[in-house]
Amino acid sequence: MTSEVDSQDGAEAPERAAPTSKRRWKRAWIPLLLFFGSLAAYHANRTMLDEGDAVPSSVLPYIILSTGKLGFSPTNFPELFKWRSSLPLQPSEDFYVPHWKVVVGDKTLREWRESGNLEAHEDRYYIVKSESRGVYLSAFGPVPGLTMLPIATVVYLLDNEFGDKSRLRLSVAKLHAASMVAGCVLCVFFIGLVFTRRSLAILVALAYGFGTSALSVASQNLWQQTVSAFFLCLGAYAFIKHPERSKWAALAGLALGIGVASRSTLLFPLVAVFVYLAIYHRRSAVSFAAGAAPGPLALAAYNFYYFGNPFTLAQQLVGHGVATEKTGSPDLWQTPFFEGLAGLLVSPSRGLLVFSPFLILSAWGIVRIWRDSRYRVLRPLTVGALAVMALQCKWFDWWGGWTYGPRPWVDMIPLLLVFLYPVIEPIRERRWLLAPFSVALAWSVFVHVVGAFSYDKTWNDRTLHVVRIPHVQKPLGAPTKVEAEAIARKQNGIYVGPTKCDIDSPYCRHRLWSISDNTVFYSVARFSEGHKKRLKSGWGMLRGPNVP
Repeated sequence: MTSEVDSQDGAEAPERAAPTSKRRWKRAWIPLLLFFGSLAAYHANRTMLDEGDAVPSSVLPYIILSTGKLGFSPTNFPELFKWRSSLPLQPSEDFYVPHWKVVVGDKTLREWRESGNLEAHEDRYYIVKSESRGVYLSAFGPVPGLTMLPIATVVYLLDNEFGDKSRLRLSVAKLHAASMVAGCVLCVFFIGLVFTRRSLAILVALAYGFGTSALSVASQNLWQQTVSAFFLCLGAYAFIKHPERSKWAALAGLALGIGVASRSTLLFPLVAVFVYLAIYHRRSAVSFAAGAAPGPLALAAYNFYYFGNPFTLAQQLVGHGVATEKTGSPDLWQTPFFEGLAGLLVSPSRGLLVFSPFLILSAWGIVRIWRDSRYRVLRPLTVGALAVMALQCKWFDWWGGWTYGPRPWVDMIPLLLVFLYPVIEPIRERRWLLAPFSVALAWSVFVHVVGAFSYDKTWNDRTLHVVRIPHVQKPLGAPTKVEAEAIARKQNGIYVGPTKCDIDSPYCRHRLWSISDNTVFYSVARFSEGHKKRLKSGWGMLRGPNVP
């Protein structure tokens, strides 16, 4: 009975003669090339974006190394707070303080604060206060920042002020994020070797690395999804490789457990894998559970210490306020399911099938996984991935705020590539499938190269020129004054003037469905300008002056 089940979990390669050193090298160079080639490609743009969600995770390692603490305060990292300034400084409710050594006029910002001209009056949306401990914490949990600690330690030993050098800090965060995404590329490749030939595994791995948000989003900064995607990929590989072996199951559990601590939605894949093991490999299920426990338990202890409840998540605490600001309701799960699903699938500025249309064939792969017992080991991953993707459709800002493509689904995308393995052979063998697949993949690579090089966030609140049309309740917006005046003349309307149109504002959210005004076309049209507006790499600041 056991041997029959094991044979269905994944075909073991037949015994072969021990490989020679030459053969080992031939086997090793492909994974090495995939990893370092991807890592280099993710840095080919030589630029970065300062993304708000990623700021506290990139700052946390520096705070740990410089203060020995997990929490922030206005004095140890002022960038995370809004400062009220008074004369003789420019009066403002949000005076930007990158660090205290900045000189304004004849004083440093530290001296202006000590003289009472700067006062912290509000924390930014991406941090949350622990009332019991009197410190501020990342709204996205400690795990993303903790994973960056090893590389940050090396940089800190070379330059103990790197945390105050924002471009250098972003460069370190990008290197770490790109390394994790390159690790995902490797995992997708190694999973492919379980099911198909090496050449097709390379193709699918590269399709993930360059034809999805892995290139344009996940590798460019230390997002929460970047970290959870890595641990999901690692856990999936360990589970798929040898579900019947306790040590591999423990490794899978450890990776998925850390993934849950990083992003709680990974609980769905973790539970699905555990149920599968409990049915088919009970001994492995015990090892899996033991391996999975440390991550969630550590997070529960962290939550209890700072928030008084092991089940209280920092993101939950700030989420209600952000939801109210964006939608007028504090409900975190308020989006109608089919609206969120349609948006994340086909919105011209967020849709998965717009940004990576070749992934439509993952649906065929999922069907085959459930019909063909050879792919039975993938079934719990389909359940977990679809559950997470469905849940994200209900989130109050299904569009993921200011971003490029379907960021809420970024950590599930590697599994969508894995789900292609059951159908990649038929795709290759049938010309009527191979041609459209190739075209869709080429388009996907083009879209994400454009995003990696020229997306600069300006589309999200671009200036639109407003026209009022008689008997039409909502005003119309055009990207240029000339176009707006032409619309006004044609429809007997009135040109009102220019205004910023932020997609996080309800009255501008229709832009997410506009074909003419979409992120991709905008980034293509402004390719050179967008690239120039991105932040330049900060590695030249290592052990050097802090250059803005």
